[in-house]
Amino acid sequence: MKIVKYSSEYEKVWDEFIANSKNGTVFHTRKFLSYHKDKFEDKSILIYKKNRLVGVFPAVEVDGKIISHRGSTYGGLVVGVKNRLSDSLSMWEKIINYYQKTIEFRKSEYIFDKYPSREVIFAAKKFGFKEVNEELSTCLDLEFVKFSERRKRAIKKCKDLKIIFDDMNYEDFYEILSNNLKIKYDTTPTHTLKEMKLLKKLLPGNYLLITIYKDKQMIAGIWLVLATDKTAHTFYIAQNYDFAEFQGLSCIVKNIIEYLQKKSFKYLNFGISTENGGEFVNKGLFEFKESFGGFGVSRFYFRKEV
Repeated sequence: MKIVKYSSEYEKVWDEFIANSKNGTVFHTRKFLSYHKDKFEDKSILIYKKNRLVGVFPAVEVDGKIISHRGSTYGGLVVGVKNRLSDSLSMWEKIINYYQKTIEFRKSEYIFDKYPSREVIFAAKKFGFKEVNEELSTCLDLEFVKFSERRKRAIKKCKDLKIIFDDMNYEDFYEILSNNLKIKYDTTPTHTLKEMKLLKKLLPGNYLLITIYKDKQMIAGIWLVLATDKTAHTFYIAQNYDFAEFQGLSCIVKNIIEYLQKKSFKYLNFGISTENGGEFVNKGLFEFKESFGGFGVSRFYFRKEV
């Protein structure tokens, strides 16, 4: 096997590989990673076996460590559909010898894998990667959605409101989102408004803003990411608390579910409801997500010390 350092000439090859991989998502693509490429020192690599691309590893270097990927929700080794355990073992050995530094990566929940690919993690552990933390997400299996009675009653309250799919009014949504995060967590969104708009421009078919209005005022919204051809991910969920009685988020989720079912998606991931690497559990947020029929799926952070 041979390692090639990533450069822009490989962008098309990289993204085509992700699209046809076992475990790649939109968060692994160069189109996605390019939106903040100037923030990080890129250390990504491509792995070839007899002139055939068999794996890619998106990575940056931060404080002397290789992280996959500081600028993305998920990272780790992405492999082709013909990948076998022997290939995974060989690739991890090459990766470790290439970097000669501490390596960290966050593995996505299994629902993002297009095909089973647990051999990648098994091989990583064989080479000394240790699980640092476990975070819990809530996922909906779109073939077995079951709303709680409380959620059914909530949805009835918003039947007269107007929902807009692929709303381009990012300004109003960002204001609601920023207020939510300031009030609840005294923090700001991961993305700036400019970055959200740029991602929509770079990946127009993958990012959808779904909003709900009372009269002409936006009262809630969800920024949805079509991460693979079978799994969608709610990146941001926000509402104007002055209009919480109308249960706008419940109505948005219901419409998202119906939209994804028509598109033959398998899963809707609500994201984590834990904080500080899984140390703190937001029970209220879990209960909201579970009321749509959600169940728990884990995502893991791994590290190999040098």
